[in-house]
Amino acid sequence: SAGADKSVILWDLAKGTPRHTLTEHTAAVTALAAADDGKLLVSAGADGKLVTWDADTGKKANVQKTKYSEIAALAASPDGKTICSGGVETRLDADTGLIRFWSAADLKEISPAIEHASGVLSLAFSPDGASIASGATDHVIRLWDVKDRKQLHHWIGHLSSIRALAFARKGGALASGDYEGIVKVWNSEQSSGPDVLQAHAVGVQCLALNKKNTLLASGARDGWIGSARAAFLDDTVTGIDRRSDR
Repeated sequence: SAGADKSVILWDLAKGTPRHTLTEHTAAVTALAAADDGKLLVSAGADGKLVTWDADTGKKANVQKTKYSEIAALAASPDGKTICSGGVETRLDADTGLIRFWSAADLKEISPAIEHASGVLSLAFSPDGASIASGATDHVIRLWDVKDRKQLHHWIGHLSSIRALAFARKGGALASGDYEGIVKVWNSEQSSGPDVLQAHAVGVQCLALNKKNTLLASGARDGWIGSARAAFLDDTVTGIDRRSDR
């Protein structure tokens, strides 16, 4: 876990107590991602830094001070070798959204950045790692080819900034969450989500799907965790039954 106190905490799940408290960032930690089969933890912050940590020992591995004024999103490729970051850079007094790609091993930038029309707030790799989805302050979700950095598709339907994205592990479905508490589920062809959930009263911060694609979980700024039962089949979602628990 991480937050405004500038630290990252690794927890003992069995005991419910902190194992390691990691300090390197000089501003709020805004994003976390696990790489290399969970052996490596990546953190990013409002200080524009990327930091990798040994997930077992808590030792710092690498630090990269980027050109971002703030990093808002991280995603690790399915093979664990690439870290993708999204955020805002200031150029000639104007803010530009950018997606950058880094080697998980040494945090060296490995390819040209993707210039985004607006600030990037969320990222998610497709299950095969060939494409990556981005959500932004302009309310649009975009799908990019990782190899040639070209836009493949876009989805329009949210009425506020998109803070969370999650791909189903099969079937091509993509879930998204916005600042108004709305969760949508899209397929690869549609321009609007086939299923919409008023999941929260305030902004959705994170989304996750279980391995069987039968449960979608959402977390929000209201302190609630929501869950939706779903079956992702042939790019569709059915049987949604939302419940929320503190």
